[in-house]
Amino acid sequence: MNLLPKGLLVKTSELDQAPWSYARGPLGIASRARFHLVLAALRRLERQPDRRLVEVGYGSGLFLPELARQCDTLLGIDVHPHAAAVAAALRRVGVDADLRQGSVESLPLPDASVDVAVVVSALEFVDDIHAAARELARVLRPGGALVVVTPGQGRLLDLGLTVLTGENPEDTFQGRRGTILPALRAVLREEAVTTFPPRWLPLMPRLYTCSLLRKG
Repeated sequence: MNLLPKGLLVKTSELDQAPWSYARGPLGIASRARFHLVLAALRRLERQPDRRLVEVGYGSGLFLPELARQCDTLLGIDVHPHAAAVAAALRRVGVDADLRQGSVESLPLPDASVDVAVVVSALEFVDDIHAAARELARVLRPGGALVVVTPGQGRLLDLGLTVLTGENPEDTFQGRRGTILPALRAVLREEAVTTFPPRWLPLMPRLYTCSLLRKG
């Protein structure tokens, strides 16, 4: 997988945990698994000519070099004010991306302007998830796809995450995790769901769920 080199990462906020993806052991494996889920979902889609893809909540741009391989035009939206610094880091590895500052609750994109939207571990930080869902649906072209990765939840899982990261997930997410997929399913059609760990490991808690949803 082609991630932005660790030495080029721009720290964009206190919630930006991009370095976890380079860690060895369970934390690094789990963090990178989110991107593998996205790539598997993208392989389900037919590649359109001139595909326009936007990552919403791109953070430090960690995943953008790999997403650049999946499209013809790459865009990124995030609330932080470091787009220029992240774009400069991307150019050092040959990636050209149109990065813009904005919120998923009011995306700075025209209606029906992208073929694919990718959101990885970002919607759980959004206050108005219903507004975010409507905006994601608005900017997708008819037949366009949203690939979204959301964190699991549960007492045992949260305890494990606290042990691994030193942070209590619910202190950050404040009950939002369970609201994301219902809001998205209200405006888009869900086509596929995958998880990490996979469902054929029935006793393992689901750290991440990846949903592929379509417009129309």
